[in-house]
Amino acid sequence: MKEAMEEQIAINAEIKNEFNKLFSDEFIRPKLTEWLDWVSGKDHNHFVALPVLQRGSVWKPRQIITLWDSLLRGMPIGSLMLSRLIAKNRSGEDVLVRRVGSKDLQSVPEGGGAALIDGQQRTLTMLLGWPYFNENQIQNRTLWIDFADKPLSEHLFRLHVTTTAHPHGFARADPNARLSLRERRAAKLANSAGIQFPWESHFPIMLTELIREYVAVNQDADLWSQWVISTLRKRGSHRGRSWEEDEPAAVPVIHRFASCLQALFNIKISLIAVPDKCFAEPQTDENEDPALAILFKRLGTGGTPLSDADYVYSVIKHHLPETFQLVESIASIKGFAQLLGPTDIVMTAVRLVAADLGLTDFESPGKANFDSLRKNPDFLERFLDMVKSGKLSGAFDLLTESLKYNPDNREDDPGLPMHGFILVSRPALQIVLRWLLSVSELHDARTVFEQSREEILRFVLYAYLAIPDCKKASVWAFTWLKETESHKNPSFPGKQLIEYLLRRSESENREMALPLPSKREFNELAITKNYDVARPMLGWERFQPRNESTPLIMRIFHRWWGSGDRYQHALLLWLQRSYVNRIEKNPDEIRSDDEVPYDYDHICPANHWKDWTGVRSNNRLLDFLAKDGNRGHVHVGNSIGNVRVWYASDNRGDGDSPAQVKLNLVNNETDSGADRLKDSVIHISHSEYWSSCSGTDSKDVWTKERALAFQTAVERRTSDLYARYYDELNFQEWFPVNTIM
Repeated sequence: MKEAMEEQIAINAEIKNEFNKLFSDEFIRPKLTEWLDWVSGKDHNHFVALPVLQRGSVWKPRQIITLWDSLLRGMPIGSLMLSRLIAKNRSGEDVLVRRVGSKDLQSVPEGGGAALIDGQQRTLTMLLGWPYFNENQIQNRTLWIDFADKPLSEHLFRLHVTTTAHPHGFARADPNARLSLRERRAAKLANSAGIQFPWESHFPIMLTELIREYVAVNQDADLWSQWVISTLRKRGSHRGRSWEEDEPAAVPVIHRFASCLQALFNIKISLIAVPDKCFAEPQTDENEDPALAILFKRLGTGGTPLSDADYVYSVIKHHLPETFQLVESIASIKGFAQLLGPTDIVMTAVRLVAADLGLTDFESPGKANFDSLRKNPDFLERFLDMVKSGKLSGAFDLLTESLKYNPDNREDDPGLPMHGFILVSRPALQIVLRWLLSVSELHDARTVFEQSREEILRFVLYAYLAIPDCKKASVWAFTWLKETESHKNPSFPGKQLIEYLLRRSESENREMALPLPSKREFNELAITKNYDVARPMLGWERFQPRNESTPLIMRIFHRWWGSGDRYQHALLLWLQRSYVNRIEKNPDEIRSDDEVPYDYDHICPANHWKDWTGVRSNNRLLDFLAKDGNRGHVHVGNSIGNVRVWYASDNRGDGDSPAQVKLNLVNNETDSGADRLKDSVIHISHSEYWSSCSGTDSKDVWTKERALAFQTAVERRTSDLYARYYDELNFQEWFPVNTIM
């Protein structure tokens, strides 16, 4: 490794660039614009990429806006840390890396380059305003400046962020908050200026457009300001606003921004080099951590801390460089991003290898746990074989194919739509993979998967609902799979495994797994039979055990119904799988809850029944609570029974309309609403309750009759959804009862 480094240094000496000075002096201060030219690829003499050790993180809109406000003010944003990149690894093979902002792997050029150790998110954010990004570095985010709007508190200018998943941006009052469903639908109907355009804005211009023009006029502030004003005069109106009305107040803001651009183009940024000796000096112990991992652990201040998973991956990539490309190939399996990311793949492989070697089982090994595993002389070799031989990728490929919803098979196929893969926890997935890799030694893997498909789907969806702590339960499961030699059985032993978890949970008095109630038992819990006609709305008392036999069943009922604090019921992604499957956005692009292309939509909108609706007492939903303070309106309103998954960009302008409008039930024309009811998974026989709870005179005014209709509609749909879950996954096979509804 030392010889390779010395050879690389000799090659670099022939290439005249600032990195030579950086790695000799260990510090340089180029202009910010020079740094952005280097990382964008505009300057071909400076190659900047990410190191093999990476920390997964995507900044929120508020962080993006705040950094750019600091830049425009001329404030310091901290130093960036880089290490030398060499073209060949110790085996003489090309070193493959990703350039900053790129998804594509490429070889480090012969002259080498620099790896951005600390400052990835700051650099990506700065590049949002730089107009010279190459085609492989598209971030799917856009930054806008609105000169006609007042800025946020403590900011100089009004900035907006849009993304591919949120093309119309975020809330004006809170840059991290999604637009309301009504606003998104209004934006969609308005067909704004481009693919991305901030809806809650006045007259926004892309920051890249502003900077490109500033460069085009040779940084002449007066010419640039004239161009901005002329451009905005041509843009007409937006949401009823006229530029002529806003221009007098906006012009001084434009001139102030021009002054900020002048300062921006003179800002310098500090780059600090990690000395070559940190990587070139021989290590005293072959199991010693890579210096880069140690560095990340010690950075600590500012930036994202190094997680256990990042640490494990960095150590493995240090000892086995080829792992990087192998893991990336697994992560590229279509739809797989919804199941596991690269670090999840590595942590799963670590666990499976440890199981094969009979080592201690850690679902999520910490740094010390992993260090104890890799001290086994066979561990790294077995890990490489796991990812290089195709065993792991083949198993992942089969599993993804098996879990996927297949409407060509039948419409009620029990598979998961791609967006529903988030329902499969990593521990549950690892249990299935542990069985598959064992059984494939004796049987054809594809055949056993096809035979076990429904049992596997039943298991992973049961685990989501009825195993409160799947991480700990998976440790029990791994032990059971080993002790029972389940690999000799070509069928996935889902039922037997759950029976074991239930028995052990009972014997140890731990709720590791919960029994599912029958449909009749669930229905008796869900449907209120005795209520005060004047005050029918049940709240927390709905979840109190009614006799000695119901506590565990009540736990499932409560988990299904919802806590009342949240209304994001992810199981709807499976329950509405026929509809969700039609969502056009690519699930591989989704990286966080803020970026999903669907909403959890209240069928009876929250602003009809929440605490404050502007209606006086005696005419609010909370005036009909069975007990004062039981928050029955929230427990009913946020229940799974009053929520559906709805595509955020669907061109359906119902906004906060009453339920009967949302469901096309106006004038009792249930036939016209049949498709909407089906997409929302509402039985047509329940339509009368949704119509009755919609209100006649005012959406905000409630009567005891309307309150009772709302509770009844929610209870019946909640029970019906559970019955679908129970029937369509055939849980009768696992929990037989004498009487079936």
